[in-house]
Amino acid sequence: MIRILQVVGGLDRGGVETLFLNIYKNIDKKRFQFVFLCYGNDPFDYEEEVLKLGAKIVRLPQPKNPFTHIKQVEEVIRKENISIVHSHTYYNSAFIMMAAKRCGVKLRITHSHNTKDNKPQNWKRKMYAYICKKLIRFYTTDFVACGQEAGEALFGKKKSFKIVHNGIAIDAFRWNEKVRREYREQFQIPEDQIVIGHVGRFQEQKNHSFLIDIFKEYTKLNSNTKLFLIGTGELQETIKNKVKEEKLENKVEFLNSRNDVASLYQMMDLFLFPSLYEGLPVTLVETQVAGLKSLVSNHVTKEVKFTNAIEFFDLENHTAKQWAGKIMQMNLQRLDETKEIEKCPYDIQVVTKDLEDWYIDKLEKAKEGKK
Repeated sequence: MIRILQVVGGLDRGGVETLFLNIYKNIDKKRFQFVFLCYGNDPFDYEEEVLKLGAKIVRLPQPKNPFTHIKQVEEVIRKENISIVHSHTYYNSAFIMMAAKRCGVKLRITHSHNTKDNKPQNWKRKMYAYICKKLIRFYTTDFVACGQEAGEALFGKKKSFKIVHNGIAIDAFRWNEKVRREYREQFQIPEDQIVIGHVGRFQEQKNHSFLIDIFKEYTKLNSNTKLFLIGTGELQETIKNKVKEEKLENKVEFLNSRNDVASLYQMMDLFLFPSLYEGLPVTLVETQVAGLKSLVSNHVTKEVKFTNAIEFFDLENHTAKQWAGKIMQMNLQRLDETKEIEKCPYDIQVVTKDLEDWYIDKLEKAKEGKK
């Protein structure tokens, strides 16, 4: 049995957590067991499901002192008899890799899922980032990213890395007119009402404040509309207050964290995604499979686009009013992108099998001292 420490930080409904939960659902559990390393004591959205699948969750305090944190991770690695350490925590991966090296772990993987971290970029943070990147490159044996831009952002353009696609259960997200009718009825939405949606944590990266500005301008052009915001996070109350200030309470619904996002996509007419930065967002893979038109910030990597359902729009040079005008110009009819979907590299079963084979190959080579 190959025991893999997946350092994810938490197990709420984020892109990384959802991806590796789905990978674990599909992985050969006779050969692999995941141990998820998380921080804090709060219950996680996926906690019960992860445990039922046979994985293990280990909790540590939120990292404050790097040296204390390294020792704590070392204790976990030794106690859990870990063969592979796979870290997804961006700059914090530096300390995970150091701990793994000190424990003699042969296969040490740093996985980049973003093009930036979500902290204020002052000089202290920039220095911290510089040091962590150096440590990651020194202590990591193998580098992985969700896409080219995410890999280059953390590892540099000269470092080679493997791309692991953000796989999803394709069939669960395909367009379903019956589900659309059922969900519109459930939320009391007339068929002629335009539903705009967004899925994402309430944090600076997702740019919810500007999203509300866009929606406000759109309501001036089309009053027969509604906005659904799905997710939780530290800025949720701030955005709720903004919605009240803009007198949009009767047009905006906060759905918190949900386990029926695939069905909610069916209800929507447009997915609005004005992010400040991204790696390769799983949500945009999901919306494309659903045939849902998406208006997306130009700060999101073009790598994510594999159908005509996505349209990119400039974030710096267009006002909220111009974004709203762009929505008015868009044809929001569902697209049949069956051929493109069949060719896309995001099927979770394919992604999982590829990762299984790669783990085994790399572990054998690491034990033999090869690269």
